[in-house]
Amino acid sequence: MCTSSWGRAATASVPRSTAPISMSRWASAVGPPRCVVLLANADGKVNQIEAQDGAVLTSPFSFELLYGHYGNSWRVPSNQSMLSPCASLSSAGIPKKPFFANDLNPQLAKGNRAICMQAGVKEGPLLDACTIDVAVIGGGAAKVFAGMPAPVAVGDTR
Repeated sequence: MCTSSWGRAATASVPRSTAPISMSRWASAVGPPRCVVLLANADGKVNQIEAQDGAVLTSPFSFELLYGHYGNSWRVPSNQSMLSPCASLSSAGIPKKPFFANDLNPQLAKGNRAICMQAGVKEGPLLDACTIDVAVIGGGAAKVFAGMPAPVAVGDTR
């Protein structure tokens, strides 16, 4: 079982030999099984995440390390992506800088924040995440955040 950064447990039950995805791996063939997946905590520590190569990052994460080493370690080549049959992937890469809810157009942010609050999302990092998701995905995204427990740790370095 793996613990995610949001304090929830994720169960991995696919044996290593049949796992068709590159977002997870079984880290040990000897001793107790240890699951390593994208955005799971390293050894259950809420302030750490582990790159696919085993390198552990401790919060607060630098932008360069998170999107560079960590992000690239989990990157799936476009020809192996589950989304490749849907459309051609024209570009992939690393953002130039972090993007936060306060980087949205103020009017858009205000409206999206209201949608999130109306859905029951409380002030804090979940409200910021909800505000961005509503801007990108649409109003239905707020339902995901309603009633969600606050994260145990936040790796934001602003």
